Amino acid sequence: MNNICVTGYGIITHKVENSIDFKNVLEKGICLWQNYPHPYQHEILKVSIIENDYDTVSGQRIARYPRAARIAIAAAHEALEMADLLDDQVNRRRIGVVIGSSCGVIFEIEKTMKETFKRGLHRLRPTTVGALNNNSITTAISSFFRFHGPSFTISNSCTSSIDAILLGKMLIETGQLDCCIVGGIDTAVCDIVIGGFLKLNLLLKDSSNIENSGPFGESNQFVLSEGAGILLLESQEHAMKRGAKIFGYVERGAMSQDAVSIFHSDQSGNHMISIIEKVVGDQPITYINSQALGLKENDQIEEYVYKKIFDPNVLITSIKGMIGHALGASGVLQCISALLSFQYGFIPPTIHTKKSKTKDFPIVASTIYQQVDRVLITSHGYGGNNSCLLLSRNM
Repeated sequence: MNNICVTGYGIITHKVENSIDFKNVLEKGICLWQNYPHPYQHEILKVSIIENDYDTVSGQRIARYPRAARIAIAAAHEALEMADLLDDQVNRRRIGVVIGSSCGVIFEIEKTMKETFKRGLHRLRPTTVGALNNNSITTAISSFFRFHGPSFTISNSCTSSIDAILLGKMLIETGQLDCCIVGGIDTAVCDIVIGGFLKLNLLLKDSSNIENSGPFGESNQFVLSEGAGILLLESQEHAMKRGAKIFGYVERGAMSQDAVSIFHSDQSGNHMISIIEKVVGDQPITYINSQALGLKENDQIEEYVYKKIFDPNVLITSIKGMIGHALGASGVLQCISALLSFQYGFIPPTIHTKKSKTKDFPIVASTIYQQVDRVLITSHGYGGNNSCLLLSRNM
């Protein structure tokens, strides 16, 4: 029995410190966007920032770890606690870690560079080199929980966390692991990232028409957010042997690359169509949890793909109007949203979308309460990466 299931999950975003907080945000359609006065551009932007630095997790002080690593550890702790894998009765050599991040420890890099310009290279800490290594994210999780299986940090643009889930799934299916901590973290609300996106005029400003500036909106701008999401994957056989509760299954997944440019995606959407058709097949799905975030090129590809493949009755939602776009972590946050749909029986709304869009396109405008059996997760990123997952409540 080689089905891959989810036995625990954890999430952290702005004002969300656990999955129950997240469920409340999704069910009620709460917007977590906040104002951010950028110090150099003299703009008030809409962003979503994690305010807790998590210097201590479960009584252990980890303040010297990179901020991204600390937040990822905190999210992983919730997932492992839910999965009942925090004790010493597990085979720690058979548990691996795969985390995706678009920007890695860029927050730490920027902070260190500012301190260096101010204080000089001779004031660098002995821990600097380790903290500025993107692999410190997964190494930190492995060392904190004492897991000795292989660890990988994937930097694959906005698809990073979906790609991490697919790699973790493969490691279990090929018998190399019993369990795998997978997911994503991005803490990219920093000057260099904001400055770069402002040059492209892609960040939502407080002066914009906020009401229609979300997924499938009209602004061609998005809300940059921070977020961490972690899933505990294991084989169904292993989960059943230890009596674990199963919250859902990673049924299928696929990845592709547009291969156009490091700066552009294929606007036709044909490569996205090919992997979605491969993953969905003839399986009925309850709804699509879409990548859509407010950027016209991105959202138009999503709309074209859905109209090309699916019956008009297949519902579509995007959670980006509530939590913003957490870059490489966004895909796993969509997955956790789907798992909460399975558990509590609701489809979250798409907020801040263009109202006229819902008339000829099956976007969920307000929370729908019903049984949810299958959810398609879509993700595609800057530079042409495409990924999708099919999650199911039962197998």
